[in-house]
Amino acid sequence: MGTKIYLESSEIPEGFASVWNPSNVSVITSVSGFDDIGLIYKLVNDKATIVGYCGEDVDLEIPNRISHLNQEYDVYLIDTGAFFGCTSLTSVTFEDNCQIVLISDGAFVYCSSLTSITIPSSITSMGNDVFFGCTSLTIYCEASSQPSGWDSNWNPSNRQVIWDYNAE
Repeated sequence: MGTKIYLESSEIPEGFASVWNPSNVSVITSVSGFDDIGLIYKLVNDKATIVGYCGEDVDLEIPNRISHLNQEYDVYLIDTGAFFGCTSLTSVTFEDNCQIVLISDGAFVYCSSLTSITIPSSITSMGNDVFFGCTSLTIYCEASSQPSGWDSNWNPSNRQVIWDYNAE
């Protein structure tokens, strides 16, 4: 997995780079917490953004809601590089009635063991290079064709895409 540093602070502390991060590892700020399956998230405008993953599941189901301090927050976004280098993941699905609307640039880059992902129709925006380096992946999309809000280079490795997919 790609090394990242997660901070609750909204800013990188003065002197942090020279003392604690001399290798200039990627730093994610304003992290709110970790859920019980290893998703790392931020809370923004009463919604949850997935910013990383430190779990051990090989078959991951992304939930619709994340609980934080006894409150529930809808998951609406998977952030840039959130699953970067998660080489243990083999499949990703989304909980029924998914409300996530965006998968950001490079969200699943170098998930080299990922063989399948099922993308719900709620995802109307898809960033650039989302699945770069996912060499064994088949993509199952509930949408009947590529939504207009998806970047033209969302699937740069030209992995197989099954449109109009219904898992039931």
